Amino acid sequence: MDPSLPVQIIDSLTGERLEILHLADVPHPGQHLDIAGTPFTILEKRHSYHLRDGRYRLYAVRLFVQAGTPPQGLGDLSCLYNAHSPLLRCAVHPLGPCEGCRDYRPR
Repeated sequence: MDPSLPVQIIDSLTGERLEILHLADVPHPGQHLDIAGTPFTILEKRHSYHLRDGRYRLYAVRLFVQAGTPPQGLGDLSCLYNAHSPLLRCAVHPLGPCEGCRDYRPR
């Protein structure tokens, strides 16, 4: 990725632009980003293009973030199907709940 491209950091709850950065590698959803000592989790990544000389060219990237450090994994970490992700609980029931799940399999 071109490090001269602006990466806009946007609060997903308020829509407020928090920062504009120039990053060599743009992180992906689920990864964490530290801005001025505050941890953020990236929830969504969007690309913006302009039509120039008959071609679409990437001109900016927007990262929608949520403040705070999420747990290392959601749900019951002892279950075989746990996704070990800060965004999804498991492969079978991504949104949960884990309590009383009939698909539970111990690791």
